[in-house]
Amino acid sequence: MGNDHGKIYPSYREKLWQYTVGRMSAQEKAFFKEHLVRCKLCKIILEDVKDHPPESAETLPMPGKVALPRGFRLIERIGIGGMGSVYKAHQASMDREVAIKILAPELAKKEEFVNRFLREAKAAAKLSHNGLVRVYDVGKTDDGRYYFVMEYIRGRTLRSIIKTRRKLLLHELVEYIIQVASALEHAWQEKIIHRDVKPENIMITDEEGMAKLTDLGLAKKTDDESAALTQTGIAMGTPDYMSPEQVRDTANITYLSDIYSLGATFFHCLTGRKPFTGKSAVRIMAEVMEGEWEWTAAEKKTVPRPVRKIVERMMALKPGNRFQTHAELIGVLSELRSTGVVRAPRRHLKRGKRPRRR
Repeated sequence: MGNDHGKIYPSYREKLWQYTVGRMSAQEKAFFKEHLVRCKLCKIILEDVKDHPPESAETLPMPGKVALPRGFRLIERIGIGGMGSVYKAHQASMDREVAIKILAPELAKKEEFVNRFLREAKAAAKLSHNGLVRVYDVGKTDDGRYYFVMEYIRGRTLRSIIKTRRKLLLHELVEYIIQVASALEHAWQEKIIHRDVKPENIMITDEEGMAKLTDLGLAKKTDDESAALTQTGIAMGTPDYMSPEQVRDTANITYLSDIYSLGATFFHCLTGRKPFTGKSAVRIMAEVMEGEWEWTAAEKKTVPRPVRKIVERMMALKPGNRFQTHAELIGVLSELRSTGVVRAPRRHLKRGKRPRRR
């Protein structure tokens, strides 16, 4: 449930710490200097990291005192990001494990960030789909901390799977992409755009081998302008998976941007590498804007042409050239199975571990 670093919207403490101590290129430093003029969230966190240098989520010790809502017992911290931390806890009344996201103390003092945090919870609570993490409750602790309680997922992110296996088997990956596309379709029915689809935000459950889309922290409800806290002209998301229109102006995108990001995720899982090769966030964004990505000769041999064509259409530079509905994308992916382009090995089917489609 945790987040990996690297968002161009530099809410992660590590990136801002690098800026503070000068551990970045001159190009990146110039970009962040300009960004900080406009971004209130980063200004607040920047001041805090000067006094509290960050550590990675993996080595960060458990806080001495974390006031969870009544009826919940703290087990461990499982993630940390710019907006707050996520904890694994036990809910006594339901005798179940849950994940609790708590807004960072320095942000809880700012009304606009409280609103953004609550927006994420409310957006997720309205969604009911097997491919989306469920939200059970939202509120405020006795010591004034804002939180929401959500489903705890036993599994691994696609990012961690890629790190271990480098590439996924084609038949299982196609099933995962279909499942995430279905989840995005459901979100769009509620007029919600995710805006941060990437391998880190897709969990594969241990028990069923199903894909679940997590982290609606950057989600936007398109018909609720009063809740749209995004500032026009500011890029929010993760550069390697952002659509060109999201790089230009996050506030004015459609669900077609999520389809692009899912395509970039598909590419990464197929090849074991990200589509863009820039060494800095600024360079990656420039490549995204120009559509500067391509298959290697080896990848053209290992990835079937029909699959490559689907990825290329998902990642089309112009939104109008992409799949225009989630259903269209799901249909084309499903055809890969019926035509035999994607087929599970016999030994895999016998073990009964083929990811199930809902």
